[in-house]
Amino acid sequence: SITGQRAAENPIVGTWDLLADSELGVNQRTLVINPDMTGTYGGGDFDDFPLSDVKLDGNTATMNVTIEAQGFELPSTITLEFDGDTVSGKLDYGQGESTITGKRR
Repeated sequence: SITGQRAAENPIVGTWDLLADSELGVNQRTLVINPDMTGTYGGGDFDDFPLSDVKLDGNTATMNVTIEAQGFELPSTITLEFDGDTVSGKLDYGQGESTITGKRR
């Protein structure tokens, strides 16, 4: 016979409804993280931009995304702390930061 234990589900996989608060105001965004650690960040007045280099350390995830806004490309780093069905953190776009809060859809 075979015995085993099911691996814990990756806590960051899913669709997350976010609010990004920066000097530009509070904007709704959507973060999608797939089981293979690919995904997108966008929504609201943004397109969906692909994530790269998604890493999880405990409940903290970091990922990179290049946001295109008003003809400019902004290479950005997102750092998020996941706590069950809620998330908080920041998006650093080089010229400033957005504070992010959200919940799993």
